[in-house]
Parts: sequence; structure tokens; C-alpha cells
Amino acid sequence: MKCNLFIILIIFTLLAAGGCNLSNNNEEKPEDMAQIESPVFSLQAGTYNEDIFVELSCITTDAIIYYTTDGSSPSSASYVYTLPIPITGHGTLMTINAMAAKEGMTDSESVSAGYSINYELASPPTFDPPGGTYNSDIEVVINCATEGATLYYTTNGDKPGITSMVYEDPIPLQANTTIKARAIKAGMIDSEVAGADYVISCAPPVFSLPPGTYDGPLNITMSSTTDDAIIYYTIDGNTPTTQSLEYTGPVIISGNGLTINIMAYAVKEGMGDSAVTSAVYSIPLEGIYVDIGNSSGIEDGSYTNPFTVIQDGIDAAGTNETIFVAPGIYMENIILKSNIVLQGAGAEVTTIDGSNGGQYARVIEIPDGYYHDITVRGLRVTGTCYKGIANGGNYSTMHLSAITIHNNIFEGIGYYDNHYSWEGLAIHLFVIDNSTFSNNRIINNPEYSMAIVRGQDITIVNNVIADNYFGLNISDPLAGTIYIKNNIITGNEVRGVTLNSASFPPPALSYNNVWNNGTANFFNCSQGTGGFSSDPLFRDPENGDYHLTAGSPCIDTGDPDPAYNDINGTRNDMGAYGGPAGE
Repeated sequence: MKCNLFIILIIFTLLAAGGCNLSNNNEEKPEDMAQIESPVFSLQAGTYNEDIFVELSCITTDAIIYYTTDGSSPSSASYVYTLPIPITGHGTLMTINAMAAKEGMTDSESVSAGYSINYELASPPTFDPPGGTYNSDIEVVINCATEGATLYYTTNGDKPGITSMVYEDPIPLQANTTIKARAIKAGMIDSEVAGADYVISCAPPVFSLPPGTYDGPLNITMSSTTDDAIIYYTIDGNTPTTQSLEYTGPVIISGNGLTINIMAYAVKEGMGDSAVTSAVYSIPLEGIYVDIGNSSGIEDGSYTNPFTVIQDGIDAAGTNETIFVAPGIYMENIILKSNIVLQGAGAEVTTIDGSNGGQYARVIEIPDGYYHDITVRGLRVTGTCYKGIANGGNYSTMHLSAITIHNNIFEGIGYYDNHYSWEGLAIHLFVIDNSTFSNNRIINNPEYSMAIVRGQDITIVNNVIADNYFGLNISDPLAGTIYIKNNIITGNEVRGVTLNSASFPPPALSYNNVWNNGTANFFNCSQGTGGFSSDPLFRDPENGDYHLTAGSPCIDTGDPDPAYNDINGTRNDMGAYGGPAGE
């Protein structure tokens, strides 16, 4: 029995050993240990404009990740990854090298990713209103396009920073100020410093009266809405300075015929000077006023309610009174009287046209009888009629004295191509003495230009007598002398200067340019001292411009007596624009 058990034990042992060998023959042969997957970065390598946090992960469970940030290769001695790796601060550069390890497995391949931080620049602040000059207190709003930025500012010129004032509400400005501001936001580069200069000027002075023309004395006050501002002013049109008159009370303007240009500005310490306020005030001359443009329906001859008809002004004028005629074309034939001045606004702008009076009408008539102390100036006299300015036809009753015809244009007078003796004369005055004809342009008259009959003690000076049928005619002069000087007489179809009879006393001619006049420049007389005959070189005579061009022989060649000097003090220029009463 014991033997059987022993045999069974041996057989079982052999079977067990045989089974083990059989099992080993059926299993695969073991290989090398597996390699761990490499770590994965949560963010791709690259440049970021804000702070970032990089997470590392590995798909191998329980793997330990090791990393470096100094460029060295990672190992089990490197940092163990537990939390996201911060990469912060503008300009930061970081390269993360990482590997994963696990016991019983081969370490992963090392992986690498480079990161850089490059913050965005905060937008610079802007100002509303922008820098500039303002005439009153203002409030400045500071804006920034970068949402969430804190705005720091200064008002003393210093560069702003985090210790400066924080902008919260509009900044009130009452004086000259420079504002500087910058925007600061975490995670962004501080903005550039923005600046704006504000000049808070004094409010300009305000005058109590608007500019214009007024009757009577004026009392003008000035004020500025800027408290305690000082006002300086001038009354001669010059720009005021702190050396000018200081305003302390009303400016009083009195007197007739005055024109005052007041210019004023306000100043105050710590503020910019105000703009200059200017106003021109006029007090008209005493006289009768005529303005064809008056449509008010009220006419009393005052400056504010002028007559619209020149003759009404003449009739209303008293002794030694002036009739002021405004610009316009007056279709009238007027009759003068003694002791008046008929004053146009200028021969280029104030016209009396006598065409409506008919062929035998005079534009301006001085009746038969004794008339004296009459001045006509600043008018253009024209019309297809008998004569421009003339007295009546009764030699036995007419007498003119102290007649002044100055700075007028006589043009286009007469019925064309008639050439009837003494008809169509621009100026035709009989029995005249102690009178002056100066600075007139007697031009383009199809008949005669100017005739003086039975005249004495007459001065004909600084006129242009050009492009008429006849030029200047003197007939039957009386005992006194007729002076003819500093004139330009040219382009007249028949003659320049005519003395109707060689038996008449000759006029005194001197310093005239008499040139290119039809059949003769002179008839029964000669040019006299200082005279010559040469092209005067007018600027544009075809269009009525008889100014002298540079190089004209008539410049500085008139009478050298200083009494005849031009208005600028130089020697007399011949023609209508020279002499003490010229331009």
C-alpha cells in the first residue's frame, strides 16, 4: 500500500512538472519595457500679447512630467509639473522642455515649446475739446479707446504716471493749461503720453454801439465778460498793445465829419489775450444828403433820410452848404445856385446823366445872372445833350465868379458827329473869373471838350483833355491871366489848345504835355515853359484809365514849384492824378 502511494506521488510530481513546461511553451516571449508618450502643451508655441499659463499633460496614466525653463534638457532631477506654468510680463521669453517618466516604463521623448509675451500698446488718450484757444472757461473730457484702462493726468507739464491724478470727471479750465495724460492697463504696455495746450483767452471787448454812421456825439462803452480783464484800445486803426490807452470810461466821439476806427482787446494774467474787436464810427458832415437808393419813403435830406433827387437837395441847401450825392446814376438835368458845394462820392461811382433833357438841355446849368462860390466835384457828367456844365446864353446878364470844377469826369456829352459850333461842349462857361478847373478827365466827347469865354484869373491845372473832337478853347479872354499848366492834352481830333483869335491876350501855358492832336497841337498860342509833346503812356485809355504807367514822360515833370507837388511830396505829375489834390 505504501508503495502505491509513493508511486502515485512520483506520477503527480512528474505530471506537474510536465504541465509547467507545456505552459511556458505556449506564452509569448517578453519584450523590452514600453515607452511613455511625450507630454502635450496646452498652448502652441508662439508670441502672445497677454500673460499666459501653460499646462502640461500626458496620456500615460500616473506618468510624472519633468520640465525645465532654462533651456536645459529635462530629467528626473528637473522640476516636477504640478501646476500650470506662468509666463508673464511684457518682453518675457521662455522655452519649456518636458519629458514624462513612470516606473517600469521607458522615459518619453523630450519635447520643447518656445513662448514670448509682447503686450499690446494701450491707446493714447484723446481730449475733448482739443487743445487750442478758447474765449471762455471750458471743461476737458479725456477719452481712451482701450476699454478698462485707467487714465492718469497732470496739469503742470509733468509726465503722468501711476502716482499722478486719476481721471474721473471733466477737468475745468479757467486759465492757460497744458494737460498731459496716459492710459495704463494691466497686461498692456502703457500708452504714449498725449498732451494738449489750452489757451483760455479773455473774452473780446464788446462795444455798446455797433459800427456805423451816427448823427451827433457818441458815447461808447466797452466791456469783457472775463472778470478783472484790462481793456486796451486805440482810436486810429492801429492794433492795440499794452502800451495803448487803457479803458477806464466811455469813449466820447464828437464833431462833424469824423471817422474813428476803434480797436480794442482784453488781457489778464494767466490767460491768453483776447481777439481784437474793431468798429468804425462816423459822424457825417453837416449838409444835405442825396441817395437814389433810399427806398424808405422818407426824404428830408438828412444822412438817414436822404433825398433821392439831386435837384431837391440843391433846392433845400442853405448858404455855404454841401450837397452830398451817394453813388448811383441820376437821370437829371440840374440847376445850380450860389454858395453851394455839389459833392459826388467819386467820379467813378456817381453819375449825372442828362440824356432825358433832350438835345438842347444842359446836364448842369448855372442860370444867367451873377452866380458865385460854386463847387462841383466827384461826379461823372454825361449825356447825349447840349452841354455838360454851362451857364445861360445872355452875355449881358451872366457873370460867374469863384467857380471850382474839381476831380470830375466829363464824358460822352453831345449829339454825335454834329460838330455844330459851340454845341456839345463838355464845359462851356462865359464871363468867368477867379475860378479853378483841376484834376478833371474830359474825355471821349464827340463834340467839343472845354471852352472858356471872356474869362480871367482862371487856373486850368492837372487835367486830362483827351480823345475829344476839340481840345481846350479860349475865346475873348479878359484882362486877367488864364493859367494852363500840368495838363495832358492829347488825341483830340482837331486841335489841342486853341486861342480863337491871335488878337486875344495869350493864355499862360507851362509844363503841359500837348501831343498828337489832329491838325495842330497849338493854335494862336505856344506850349510855353516846361512843355513838351510826347506819348503820355496812359495805362488803358481805351477803357477810361488815364493813369500814367511807369516810364511816362509826365511823371515828375510838372511845375517844380513845391506848391504843385503831388500828395506824396514829390514833384508834380502831369495829368488828372497829380498835384496836391490828386491821388
